[in-house]
Amino acid sequence: MSINIKRLEADLNQLASIGKTADGITRAAFSDADMEARSWLVTKMEECGLMVSVDPAGNIRGKLENGTDATLVACGSHIDSVNNAGHLDGTLGVLSGLEALRSLKEDGVELSHPLEVIAFSDEEGRFGGMLGSRALAGVLEQDEIETATDVNGNKLADCMTAQGFDTGKVLEAKEKPENFKAFVELHIEQGPVLEAKDIPIGVVKGITGLFKWEVSFTGQANHAGTTPMNMRKDAFQGLTKFAAKIDDILAVNGTEGSKTTIGKCQLYPGSPNVVPGKCVFTLEVRDTDQQVLNGLEKTYREILEKTAKENSLEVGIEELSNIRATPCDADIVKLICSVANDQGIENIVMPSGAAHDAQYMAGLTKTAMIFVPSIGGVSHNPRENTSLEDIETGANLLKATLYELAK
Repeated sequence: MSINIKRLEADLNQLASIGKTADGITRAAFSDADMEARSWLVTKMEECGLMVSVDPAGNIRGKLENGTDATLVACGSHIDSVNNAGHLDGTLGVLSGLEALRSLKEDGVELSHPLEVIAFSDEEGRFGGMLGSRALAGVLEQDEIETATDVNGNKLADCMTAQGFDTGKVLEAKEKPENFKAFVELHIEQGPVLEAKDIPIGVVKGITGLFKWEVSFTGQANHAGTTPMNMRKDAFQGLTKFAAKIDDILAVNGTEGSKTTIGKCQLYPGSPNVVPGKCVFTLEVRDTDQQVLNGLEKTYREILEKTAKENSLEVGIEELSNIRATPCDADIVKLICSVANDQGIENIVMPSGAAHDAQYMAGLTKTAMIFVPSIGGVSHNPRENTSLEDIETGANLLKATLYELAK
């Protein structure tokens, strides 16, 4: 069950050269760099004899026909990137899947199920995130396609049309659950746990859900020198007093895996000598247990409203995104652990703190994930890296898992 690590390394290096700049790799979904990478991937799939198709949502699918059972055993991830990214996030899962199928074909093993590697479109969220996997799972709406824009105001519909896609047909990418047997995604951990424990493989038991809000506290802008402290309606003080409660909220209502982040804050009018009349900030909350996430959502709303009232402020909450927490399939998790143990690979079962395409594939079929260590826990950064030894271990485990599912 050994892949050709030199060939995989060469593929990773070739793809990393597309969209590369002095500041990292940038392959935003449906950009020219993304389309160049897609063309490269299609050629690679065709060269090794896979049946290649691109569905209306832009997902690239390379299929290796086997056996008499038509249900697919699939793997994959994405090749689009954030701005100034590293070379492994998403691409490792796609190219390891390609190598697994390529080497299984070369091995000449007998399988009962066809194998497929999928490169999903816009996982990274230029236009909202997980576009391809959401389309495949049938949870994408037409109005989202028509109204989605990126941070620069570019419309998804315009960008897809410019690259030759028909936005009126995107929803036709929807798949039927009966067409799949299983889906497995190999991915870098994007965190420090595996490296800190010196363990080469993480088997994901659940993928985080999250809700993200834009919150505003509104008070009254006033002169900083003449307005007494006890007579102010300081919107920023609302944020500081709310933020001070976060650790206690998580201790009472969360789990060890719960995370809350205030990642962006803007004060208005934003002058050194004016009491802030308005404070707008983001609040992102994550957990792998949906019930816990639901409880945190209720609690945060209550605390925000209470904080506003106590500080003579008004509060507004706008939901920016909401992704459900997703457990991985227990049988496939057990299978991956068993295969790893048989190969003498040390492994742990762990949660995923980041969202992935596998989250939506779980709505179609039994799904699981394999993590390999991220050096320094770094991701979405040009310094993102994983040792070649760990890449080989993960790719071999993916290949063996696909074999066990398809044989």
